[in-house]
Amino acid sequence: MVAAIRPRPYPTLIVLAGIAAFGFGLLTMLLRAPAPGAHAQGAVPSECPNTTPEGCPITFEVPALAIINDPAMVHTWLVDVPEGQDFSAAAANLPADFELSVYGPDGTLIALSNRPGYQDEILNITNVGAGTYSLVVDSPGGDWSNDAYTVLATTATLIEAPFDPYGNPSQYILAY
Repeated sequence: MVAAIRPRPYPTLIVLAGIAAFGFGLLTMLLRAPAPGAHAQGAVPSECPNTTPEGCPITFEVPALAIINDPAMVHTWLVDVPEGQDFSAAAANLPADFELSVYGPDGTLIALSNRPGYQDEILNITNVGAGTYSLVVDSPGGDWSNDAYTVLATTATLIEAPFDPYGNPSQYILAY
């Protein structure tokens, strides 16, 4: 006598549940809107050649791209800060070991960031007066690259990315 084999309903039920979950996940992903307050603004290549000692003007919240392709090159970015405005400065997506310095309207060094390797250089500047501040990007070790870095001055407080022991470039993180 041959025993009849009955199919079990469980495998079919599991497959249908998996298809339903996949469809729900796909629908959620397609209909999901950006988080409230989220915005991204692409960095644009700077139209200022940054070869003059006076520097190139930048605007808060507008990232710019620039290239340091000569070991002796120093880039100076100028940002106008209103009275009582705290701000942050970042040199990010670094293709070489660059440093970032911030100088006050009178030319005094206010802050310096010289993290090792390709890590983002981030400075938060507080309790400053009104005036034109200089953000200086250079490489004391003579590093250079044909790839662009990003410079940003923002009124948001920037959070430093965690240290990457492999020296991979990190991204700056805006706190808004």
